[in-house]
Amino acid sequence: MTMPRSTNGPTEKSRLVWLSNRLNSDLKARAGGLLESFCRKSGLRVGQISGFGSVGSAAHHHDLVCSLVSGESVKVEMKGSQGGKAWAKGVVRKPWADSVEFINLPWKNLGISQVYAKFWYQRYIPLVCAGYSLPTPPTESDWLRLDAAMGDAKSEFGKALKALVKSDPAVRKRMKELSNESLCVYWDSLKHGIASGAAEYTNLWDEFRASLEGEIARKLDEKDMWLVVRYEKESHVPLESRWFGKITLTDLECEIVSKRDYPVVKMCYSLHERDGPTHCFDGEARLRWGNRNGIANIRWNIT
Repeated sequence: MTMPRSTNGPTEKSRLVWLSNRLNSDLKARAGGLLESFCRKSGLRVGQISGFGSVGSAAHHHDLVCSLVSGESVKVEMKGSQGGKAWAKGVVRKPWADSVEFINLPWKNLGISQVYAKFWYQRYIPLVCAGYSLPTPPTESDWLRLDAAMGDAKSEFGKALKALVKSDPAVRKRMKELSNESLCVYWDSLKHGIASGAAEYTNLWDEFRASLEGEIARKLDEKDMWLVVRYEKESHVPLESRWFGKITLTDLECEIVSKRDYPVVKMCYSLHERDGPTHCFDGEARLRWGNRNGIANIRWNIT
């Protein structure tokens, strides 16, 4: 079970501080379960470690850092979850198995979402404008820069639409219907185009798979190790924890599949842990609106 978004940030920050304090306490005592399991997985000796710190932020792309006497460092990504059943012994898991997502990507990082963003602007923004009294939309290039980008709506059009959606449940429902419809129409068109063998579509799909694999590989390369932790509600004390070494991804396969609201990309890939075996996993790449349906932040959730 994942944490509510309203408490996720502060709770995770305090948990990271607790973990770094515990690791430093274990280091001072030269013993302790969390430190010992870290050393076993990393291959480091206690004498090689100078300390641990919590550095979780978007700028760092990792959550904990282990500083070494040599001046080098080990970057650790922490994935936490609340409640749920105890982890079954011997069951192979990926580090982000209990997380909402592994990474999220902005629309401009992948060609398929670039085409979708323009499709929404050209076909659906005129429908929105016809239905409601709103400021004149910005040009396509300005809308992509101001509203489609990560974060909140920044154009006067986008801000007015968001205010209307927040104040009127009927408008909120209609915007959800339009955004879901647009994704269904777009993915169905793409799927049929690929099946037809048309170069315009097959090239776009091939580029998507290659770029997606590259984006995931880049994100994985930013982390030297992973710490997966299960908590009871909002407690800072782990119920269970598990370390993973550096992970690489290969053999990514993608397929467009239907879901309840709109199609998504089903993924199958192999993960190899350093000095460990390779295992196959399923995942998902979901193109979605991150800040109110049809208003702002077109993005990918990758699991």
